[in-house]
Parts: sequence; structure tokens; C-alpha cells
Amino acid sequence: MRILILAAVLILFGCSGDESASIENIRKELPKDYSASYSLGMHEIMVSKFKSHNVKFEIKEILNKTWVVWEKGQDERVEQAQKEADKEFLILYSNRGE
Repeated sequence: MRILILAAVLILFGCSGDESASIENIRKELPKDYSASYSLGMHEIMVSKFKSHNVKFEIKEILNKTWVVWEKGQDERVEQAQKEADKEFLILYSNRGE
């Protein structure tokens, strides 16, 4: 589900099919103790949810895109925050009538 949402976000914000923006390339650019999440457009929701779940995260510019990244080892909190963010994103997307 998260991968589908990420793909939707990437398509919406014009970087689908862009080799430089592939998630694998993003992960290669991250420090080893971080994981990547959503690109610009989704990151405001992720920031809000991560804050509410006390997730340690940063906003990083990677390969000319803005990403929300978080310290590894927070799986349960990150998973819950992402579920809530995915739901909120789908609601926002739906409300746009697209």
C-alpha cells in the first residue's frame, strides 16, 4: 500500500519514470541509519504524523527532491504514522476530485 501511495505521489509531482528519483537511488544517497519516505507534496503530512508519534526524522534534499527521512529502529511508530498519513493523503487526494 505504501509503495502504491509513494508511486502516486511521484506521478503527481512529476518525477515518475525519472531515474534520478527512483527510491533505490534515493536510498543510496541516505546515511546508513536513515530510511526514506515521501517526496515533496506528501512531506507536510508525514511531518505532522511523525511529530505526533515522536518519530525522529529530518527533511533532506536528495537528488534535487525533498524527502522525509527517519532514523531506523523506529518501525512501530513509523508504521503507525505512515498508515495515518496514507489515509490522510488519500482523503486529500479524493477531495480534489481527481
